[in-house]
Amino acid sequence: PQALQAAALLSRIPWVRGVLITGALSKRSATPQSDVDFLLLIEPQKIWTTKSLLQGFRKLLPQKTREFFCTNYLLSTENLALDERNLYTAMELVTAIPLYGPQLCARLLQENSWAARFIPGFSNACLRAEMAHPCPGAPLLEKLPLPPSLDQKLLSVWDTYWNQKYAWLPEKTRLQRFKRRPETATNHLHDFQEYVLKEYELRTRQVGLSCE
Repeated sequence: PQALQAAALLSRIPWVRGVLITGALSKRSATPQSDVDFLLLIEPQKIWTTKSLLQGFRKLLPQKTREFFCTNYLLSTENLALDERNLYTAMELVTAIPLYGPQLCARLLQENSWAARFIPGFSNACLRAEMAHPCPGAPLLEKLPLPPSLDQKLLSVWDTYWNQKYAWLPEKTRLQRFKRRPETATNHLHDFQEYVLKEYELRTRQVGLSCE
C-alpha cells in the first residue's frame, strides 16, 4: 500500500509521464526493510530538472519515508531503449510493475523487445503495461517558464557532485553506476547487476550448463 501511495505522488511530479515499480518488490522478494525502487519515464529535456526536484522532495521526507521514493532510474520518453542487454536487465524490465502511463510503459517494452529471448511470457508483460493508469502529471507547474539550458546546467552539477563524492570508484565503474546523459539518469552505488550476473555464471557452470 505504501508503494502504491508513493507511485501516485510520483505520477503528479512535473514532467513524469510513466511510473513503474522495480527491484525486490516487483519480484515479491521484498522484506519489511526493503526500499521501493522506481523507474520513471520523463518528458524530453527534463530529466535532470525532474531528478533535482525529486531529490529536493525526498530530502523533505522523514528518513523512513524516503525509502519509499527511490527513483533510481530515469529515462527520457524519446530514448526508451536500455543500454544493457542481458538476463538481469531483461528480468528487471519484464517484472517491472507499470502503474502509470500505459502507452509509454507499453512502448518501453516494445523498444526493448530483445528481452523476449531471455524471458518467456514477454508478451504478457506488454499486455500488463497497457493496463496502467493514465499519468496525471502536473500541468500547472509544467507551464512555469524555465530557461532552455536549465536541464543541461543541472546535469553538469550532478556530474560534478558524483565525481567528487565517489572519486574512490574507478571512472569506468562510476560512469556505469551513475549514468549522466541528457536522456538517462541512474543512481546505483552498489552494482547488484554485476553481482547477479557473476553468480548466475558461476552456478550454471557448476551444473554443467552454459550461461548464454
